[in-house]
Amino acid sequence: MLIDGELDAVLGEKSDHPDLKPLFADAAAEEKAWFGKHGVVPINHMVVVSRRLSEEHPDAVREVHRLLAESATASPAAPRFSRDEMQRSLQLIIDYSAQQKLIPGALAVEELFDDVTRALW
Repeated sequence: MLIDGELDAVLGEKSDHPDLKPLFADAAAEEKAWFGKHGVVPINHMVVVSRRLSEEHPDAVREVHRLLAESATASPAAPRFSRDEMQRSLQLIIDYSAQQKLIPGALAVEELFDDVTRALW
């Protein structure tokens, strides 16, 4: 699809096709430069719950969090982020999203959480 022009770019795929090239020749160096500039590791995946689910089924939200935390603890390869690192990363995402007008305006990280999820974070 890339070669046919149906897609402009693809994440996470590798190819030896001569007409395709990676965006960054040295991804590890780019990652290091990004961290040097921003001081955060970007969050790639998150679990998000709706306000309604949190309000109507707070025990389910707490249990899913407990299971995810237990799973992460059992995996030595799971990344570990401190609350401060998570907060800086989330704030960077918010700032970029506001700058690109993906959201109406900047928020404080705390505004992303309700009483149930704030206690889990």
